[in-house]
Amino acid sequence: MDDRLFLGRLNSILEESKVVLPTLEAQDPSTDTIAAWASFLESAVRGGIHLSDPRWSRLAVSSAEPHTVFELQGEGHAPSRDDFAVGLQLLMGMLEDDRD
Repeated sequence: MDDRLFLGRLNSILEESKVVLPTLEAQDPSTDTIAAWASFLESAVRGGIHLSDPRWSRLAVSSAEPHTVFELQGEGHAPSRDDFAVGLQLLMGMLEDDRD
């Protein structure tokens, strides 16, 4: 799957559900925040997106109105270390631990 299709699928999932994903805090995210992200990630997997896809680290939120919209940072850009990226890595790590 190329970058355009990857990004298109993620944004379609968000558009269809009209979800505004909460920002993930690096420490102690709320249960509602984790539930929202877990639901989104489950939908992404059902849509053919693998959680192990390295492009997750290149995602950035380009808009949150009226729903979350992602953009993909180019290869030449350093991965964003904002709350979104840190929180996504945390959540994905928790999901990995649950599979063992």
